[in-house]
Amino acid sequence: MKPQSYRRNIGIHYLFTIFKFLNLTGGLWMIFLSIKGFSLVQIGLLEGIYHVTGFLMEVPTGIVADLWGRKASRLIGRVVWSSSLFLMFYPNGFFLQALGFALCALGNTLESGAEEALVYDSLLLDGNEAFYPKVGGINEFLYQATSIVSYMLGGLLALYDWTWVFGLSFIFAMAACATGLFFIEPGIERPITTPVRVFHAMWSQMIDSLSVIRGKPRIAFLIVSFQLLEAFLVSMFFYLQIHWKHLGMNELQIMTIFSIASAVSGLGALLTHRVKHRFGDYRIMTVIPLLIVLFMAAIAFTRWQYVFYIAIGSIDGLFAVYMSDYINRLIPSVRRATIISLGNMMFSTFMIVLFPLIGLAGDTAGLPAAFVMVAVLAAILYVPY
Repeated sequence: MKPQSYRRNIGIHYLFTIFKFLNLTGGLWMIFLSIKGFSLVQIGLLEGIYHVTGFLMEVPTGIVADLWGRKASRLIGRVVWSSSLFLMFYPNGFFLQALGFALCALGNTLESGAEEALVYDSLLLDGNEAFYPKVGGINEFLYQATSIVSYMLGGLLALYDWTWVFGLSFIFAMAACATGLFFIEPGIERPITTPVRVFHAMWSQMIDSLSVIRGKPRIAFLIVSFQLLEAFLVSMFFYLQIHWKHLGMNELQIMTIFSIASAVSGLGALLTHRVKHRFGDYRIMTVIPLLIVLFMAAIAFTRWQYVFYIAIGSIDGLFAVYMSDYINRLIPSVRRATIISLGNMMFSTFMIVLFPLIGLAGDTAGLPAAFVMVAVLAAILYVPY
């Protein structure tokens, strides 16, 4: 009998990525909430709620993906995420906005660990895991290219009617769901679970995944270091929106800067497999984080913020793909989604603390001072790295 081939999962994943990231709200939601009258502290609290939800749900949803399937987890994730758009668009009150942010986080956690696990295991079962950096680079390129379309289209539509921004985002999310129906679930061995033994199975999966990390402490070190760096970058991405808006830029101009950064990030991601073979692990994992920290400092201390933001984009996409490949090589398939979700939980932990802190600093001392704080923290934390 001919063994099952999972090659088509890669092409479907590429198409799923395109529809998933045609999220026209992604680069604009802070501006949208600011227009609705929310303060920086309130916006920071909403983002904090998002990450608290992510913190609480990352590991359970990763376990769900490992035990009951990555395909189902990804599809449910898009449906839940889509429902959050209505709560974020219509209500003006803080409570319903908070509920919308929580649903958004839940939808993303259902997919975060399942996404990488489905792709990596599809390659692994076909004996093609060595191609993961190339596949990851193409996927990152598609993500960045799609982000350009989202930024430009979202910025343009926001100048006229925000209904189109949220409405089209919902339609694209449903298109992602339709595409995901064609995934083939990777045939890895899973423990048999009955409704009575669900929680026991989830607990065992968690304990066994932590045992893997204890046996390979480098996994924990790499996850914590990378997620902390990404937390700094994501925070700057969101608060730069409001900062540039205060400087007089309109939504389309801000999205143009983000689009250029996405373009160079996507191109960098395509070069990941070549850079990996040329420079090796040690140089990549020491030089690229140092460059990112230096560019963050330049954003804080110079007038050329958009130039150095684009400079970060030129290497961050490459670094993200590289780190994903390196960490996945250390993780067994049956624990993959759970351990990846543990990493995403660390990201949420950092954002719970960092995002409201930057918002508070921005409200009290101004966003330029908040950017200085972020740059100094990143520089201090790079020293032990």
